[in-house]
Amino acid sequence: MVIIGIDNGLSGALVAISTITGLAPICMLPMPTYKKQKGRRVCAKSVDEWLSNLIGNQEHLILLESPIFAKSSAALSSMHDSFGSTRAVLEVRRWNHKIVDPRAWQKEVMPNCPSGQTKPMAIVTANKLFHGTDWRATKRCTTPDSGLIDAALIAHYGRLLLTR
Repeated sequence: MVIIGIDNGLSGALVAISTITGLAPICMLPMPTYKKQKGRRVCAKSVDEWLSNLIGNQEHLILLESPIFAKSSAALSSMHDSFGSTRAVLEVRRWNHKIVDPRAWQKEVMPNCPSGQTKPMAIVTANKLFHGTDWRATKRCTTPDSGLIDAALIAHYGRLLLTR
C-alpha cells in the first residue's frame, strides 16, 4: 500500500511513503504550479499525472491537508484555490482520500511541540522518521523544503491512522 501526504498550497508538496516504518519516501514532488497574470496556481493536471503514475492499480490512501491557517486573506484565498483544485482531482478520480486538519496531524506526529515551533520540530521529526532523506526541493536548494517535510509527516500521520 502507498500512503500519500499532500501539504496544501503553492509552496506545498506531495510525498508518497510505504506502510513500512523506517523506509525512505518512495517519491516526492514539490507542488506543481504555473504562472497566471498575478501570481501562481496549482497545476491540477500535473498533480493528476503524478498521482496516476504513482498509484496505478495499487491500494492507496491520500491525505490532503485542509486550509485553515494563513497570514493574510490573500494567502487564505490562494490556499483554498489550491485545496479546491487538488480535492477536485482526488474526487473525480475517486481515489481513496481523507481531508486532515493541520492541528490533528501535528498533535499526533509532534506531540508536546511548543507553540510557534512547528517548523523546526517538523524537520527534526522528519529526519528521525526518514533518516538520510534529502529534503531539498532541488539539488540547487541550500535549505530543506518545508512543503516536502510537512507532506511526509502528513503521510506518516496516515500510516499511524492505518495501524489503529
